[in-house]
Amino acid sequence: MTKKVAVVGCSFSAFWQGDESKSGLNYDVKTWSHQLVENYDVTIDSFAMNGASAGHVNYCLSYILNNPELEYDLVIGNMPPLNRDWYFAWNKADELTDFNNLGDLSRWFSSYEEQERVRIYEVEPVTVCHSHDKITGLQGSKIKGLTHYEHEYVKNQHEHIANNYMVNHRKNLHYVQMAREYYTQVLPFTFWYHASNAFTDKYINFELATVDFRYLARHSIVHEDHVKAFFRNMFPLSEEKAEFESRYLVDSSHFSTYGHEQLLEKYILTDNKINSILIS
Repeated sequence: MTKKVAVVGCSFSAFWQGDESKSGLNYDVKTWSHQLVENYDVTIDSFAMNGASAGHVNYCLSYILNNPELEYDLVIGNMPPLNRDWYFAWNKADELTDFNNLGDLSRWFSSYEEQERVRIYEVEPVTVCHSHDKITGLQGSKIKGLTHYEHEYVKNQHEHIANNYMVNHRKNLHYVQMAREYYTQVLPFTFWYHASNAFTDKYINFELATVDFRYLARHSIVHEDHVKAFFRNMFPLSEEKAEFESRYLVDSSHFSTYGHEQLLEKYILTDNKINSILIS
């Protein structure tokens, strides 16, 4: 029987990933969600978006939970890095219309059929914008996907993010806690981490506090190791980085088609919960 799957997350779960090797989407790479629908009896609604944040994931989960027309056998995806934030920028000159549309659940997303058994969901009617700040501090902050930076609201929001780095970092921890403690209880939802971040280092030292982020992030993840560490552990330490990058990656972060194939078969589908839903 065909299983209905919703996919959330960032470029590591997008049906077509954006990466450093291309100026736009990389149509030469078949991501794990692409390979899932090709090799298993599933349909996919893909909410995953390149550059997405933890806040965007929870936005998608809230939409899925509150939309009575959507019912999935499994909701799965990666939790994006904590050093990303997001917010809305207005698309129209009429801000009141945009504000009212945010209260209308039917207007949160638009969708289209990418191919047979695959539907892509995009945030509407507003633009989602991200601020990518380096995990080590405020330097190098930039905005990606921003089309209306001249708007005063957007300028103020970006300045707030740049000037309140730890506040936003902790906010994203709360998003993950909400996903773990709430959404995993009311949706068939599980998630995984794609790369090293604050969750995979036991202690992160900041000027004012030392926080055990791994303790805060426990449970409801596919594997204890984030996916890069999971595969690097298969190589001898002397070869680890070079071998891993040459065989699995297309740039410094994103998987090749082979890497996504291994991600699906050896990491995602080996999880008991996921396997019992999709393979049984």
